[in-house]
Amino acid sequence: MEKLEVILYNVIGGAIVAILASLYVNLKRYFRRWRLKRIFGNDADSSDKYYIVYAKLFLREIKDKNTGNPITHPYIKPPAKGKKQFLEFSMEYPVSSCEVRASQYLSSFFSSHFKNKLNLISDLEIVNNYNISFISLGSLSNYKTTDVFDNEANDLVKIDNNDFVSVKNGKKLLKLDAKYDYGLILKIRPSECPNRVWIVCAGLGETGTSSTAWYLSNNWQEILIKSKSWLNPFGLLKTNNFAAIIRSLPGKDESAKLIAFYRNKKEIAKASKKIQNNDEKKSQSSITNTIISAIPSEYNINEDQALPSGVSVSPNISLTKSSIE
Repeated sequence: MEKLEVILYNVIGGAIVAILASLYVNLKRYFRRWRLKRIFGNDADSSDKYYIVYAKLFLREIKDKNTGNPITHPYIKPPAKGKKQFLEFSMEYPVSSCEVRASQYLSSFFSSHFKNKLNLISDLEIVNNYNISFISLGSLSNYKTTDVFDNEANDLVKIDNNDFVSVKNGKKLLKLDAKYDYGLILKIRPSECPNRVWIVCAGLGETGTSSTAWYLSNNWQEILIKSKSWLNPFGLLKTNNFAAIIRSLPGKDESAKLIAFYRNKKEIAKASKKIQNNDEKKSQSSITNTIISAIPSEYNINEDQALPSGVSVSPNISLTKSSIE
């Protein structure tokens, strides 16, 4: 009888452990999806479609310089060791390789965390659709990216003249280093359809685009913390818009690093003002150096000294004659 009781207790205990383990796993999965929806919106885990939007491009007619005839096969295959090279190919609608990589990162990420799968589609196929949630790839080549930039809900950042600028005044937000590529992750809830989420992964160069998609897929927790969406635990308020600027080494998506994050117009204004002040200081310094270089050698430059009558160089620079003949 005692053995039967022991067996019964073991069975019941095992069942309870199994139930609790299953409950823990499901709760963990649920709360992870809940946190992800703070960034991607509820459509990411619903029956509604969620889109990855790539830029559909068209190659304009190219003519042979010698004959003037149209070139029907304008593409060539890069050479590879041990492979036969076919010299000419035709393609009606080329696709950027960086957008292919970006699509792969995001599709793999969504399939790992959400029941709803991403639908890959071109910008031309949904050019007039606004009541949808999507992630657009690429900058001004993508019509849906320009929709995000131009939407009334975007009071943060856009890309203009290959730079990140304030939507309000068009002023630059960052000093860029030529050895890096840069990208923008921008999220808004459009004014026409505030229940939807529009996200941009756009680069100044190709690596900028693919590295933003990689960063969003692999470092979404950091974005969530910086966006402060966790302050809205029950979803009673809409999650915040945000703009994240990513820096990466050309050709190396996984080198992506977050270098700037903006949540509101105040932070944007502060960033643009900082750049403006730095530029003014450099301009003043350049003018001062130019003046100094033009001063005759018989004059010495002393700081914080009264200037001779009628001499003016800069607020804190004065001249004294080193010798009088």
